[in-house]
Amino acid sequence: MFTKNAQTTFLICLITANINFSLAQTAPGEVAKDAVYLDAKALYPFSGGVAVIQKGTKRALINKEGKFIIPFSEIIVEQVSAPANGLFMINGIDDNGKPVSALINNKGERLVNLLNKSVSGLVDNSSYDCAVFKTKSQDYLYVFPNSETISSPKLLTGIREGIGIENKSGASVYWNLNENKEIPGTFFWASPFSNGIGIVAKKNEVNQIVYGAVNRQGDMVLPFQFSKPPKPFLNNHTVIEPRDKNEFDYAYFNNSGVMVRKVKRSVAGGKNIPQGPFIKNRFVIGYSNEGVELFDSNWKMTPLKNLLAAHHVDVKKYNKFLIGGIGGSIFPIGMQTNSPEEDNSILWFNASEFGKHAYCGFINFDTKRSIPPIFYWQGMIGTYRKEGSYGNSFAVNWFDPVSKLAFVSLPTKFDEKGEAIEFRNGFIDETGIFRIVLQSASKW
Repeated sequence: MFTKNAQTTFLICLITANINFSLAQTAPGEVAKDAVYLDAKALYPFSGGVAVIQKGTKRALINKEGKFIIPFSEIIVEQVSAPANGLFMINGIDDNGKPVSALINNKGERLVNLLNKSVSGLVDNSSYDCAVFKTKSQDYLYVFPNSETISSPKLLTGIREGIGIENKSGASVYWNLNENKEIPGTFFWASPFSNGIGIVAKKNEVNQIVYGAVNRQGDMVLPFQFSKPPKPFLNNHTVIEPRDKNEFDYAYFNNSGVMVRKVKRSVAGGKNIPQGPFIKNRFVIGYSNEGVELFDSNWKMTPLKNLLAAHHVDVKKYNKFLIGGIGGSIFPIGMQTNSPEEDNSILWFNASEFGKHAYCGFINFDTKRSIPPIFYWQGMIGTYRKEGSYGNSFAVNWFDPVSKLAFVSLPTKFDEKGEAIEFRNGFIDETGIFRIVLQSASKW
């Protein structure tokens, strides 16, 4: 029989034990209790809520729970168009020996059967919103991930935000696909829309190409006065580099066409040079002789090292910090984004000790949570092979905005020199916990 004090002590110990147990189970890099183990040779990054996995010559398509949308077969599964739009082409022979050629969405629904004689084939995979097919009647069929279709005699490319680009007698015009109407303006060149704005070009009176920008109504946002094309608008800002750099090296404009910041490259090591657009109105990136620096929307500068320290990263352990990027290079806009209209808030970074390999971590600005640099900077598809061949290698991937999962490679065993020789490969969630794990090959 417990006394009251003993009961209280017991409950406190029990609660503490439960908390410690919970923390132990949810530390970054750990495997979730309900994680799915996949018997496969290779995992490919999630896109639009689904991922391709491979075993031998066979491929399959899985969802974020690790469940099969398409089981392993000889059918080739390939992504169509932009990342995260959730459209895939499948081609080959199914297990019943029947030919398959179709467009599917991230639910595995067959949206277009290319063996149907009414459709002749995919004609454009550059659009972010949809896939474009030509029909036997010479019209064009625009197919969206939600299974919506639009038929039109016009061929549009670069469709984003419901607006595509039509080549009209050698010129470019914008066409609002949803409203089935042309947007005023004819241009020498036009880019896909971003943040409701398209970058366009024309030839001036001396036959020089000059750039500007228009909105969805065809009104000029930036006049035709720039010799270099502005960057796509991201979070309502663009970066433009002038031809004459005597006054400044580049400038930031908002979506009203107002210049909000001029930047002059410093002679001494390029001090405080913003290099990218705003991400969620938080940061642009700069490089200097002090290392990587970040600017908020009020142009207050914070060294990356200080930002990491403020988010509980042990910066004293490392001598070099970089913004995470693709293929080991610095990602110029700093925060992940699958397309310019994405509004992500996760900052990947890598950190390295003297003479050692760089490792990745990330900060989630929405949750205020930081994940220490524990993931291998150069990730790999497939299982580790002792002879040192990593197969298809790539850097840590951004989180897919639909599944909220990212591919990582976590070192689990090191040699006497401290080099990683075995890895846990799989998909982590935004807390750094493995939700899907590539099952290791048996040693027997």
